[in-house]
Parts: sequence; structure tokens; C-alpha cells
Amino acid sequence: GTGAIVCCLASYFIDPGMPSPDPKDLGPDDDVSDGQHFREQCLPDGRNWKQHWCYKCRVWQPYRCTHCPECQRCTLRYDHHCTAMGNCVGERNMRFFSVGLLCFGIEVSCLAALAFQYLS
Repeated sequence: GTGAIVCCLASYFIDPGMPSPDPKDLGPDDDVSDGQHFREQCLPDGRNWKQHWCYKCRVWQPYRCTHCPECQRCTLRYDHHCTAMGNCVGERNMRFFSVGLLCFGIEVSCLAALAFQYLS
């Protein structure tokens, strides 16, 4: 119980990570939000990917960064928005979220084993 609660609180209070804008790398000139602005970038392993411009955060989104519609901000290595926590799960709080799920799963398994043993 305690491990899952501590990890859940840690993943709630730790910021999931936001990209920092680069003042030298300005975005597109026009602010038309319905037009898709992107540019080709190359990853260190040689693969190409399309880097998108976020109009709301005014930043070029790094690889695996996504704008969360619930939080109204970009999150680094965005996994999902957890409505139970009311926070995004991203680069900085993913490990706490994963360990919390693992602790919760172990606790449920132990409770199920105890209940099965008690009932039989």
C-alpha cells in the first residue's frame, strides 16, 4: 500500500518535463494555427523525423514530445495524461508511475492469494 501511494504522489508532484524554447531557433513567422508547420530533423541514429511547431507553447517539439490537450502544455517523452492523477506521465515522472503500477500489481496479487487461501 505504502509503496504505491508514495510513487503515485511522486509522479503527481514531479513535473513530467517541458521543452525549453531556444531563443536562437525561432518558430514560423505566421501564427495560423490550422496550418501544419514542421521541419525534417535527423536523429543521432540516422533516422529522419518531422519536428512540429507547437503554437500554444511557442516551441519546436523535440522527439517524442506532444502537446497535452488537458494540461495545455508540451510534455517531453509524452506517454499519456493520467486522469486519476490529474497529470501527464512523461520523461521525469515515468519511473515513479511505473514503479507505482508495479507495487499496486504486487499488492493486488498478494491480496488475491491471501483471499484464495482464506476461502479454501
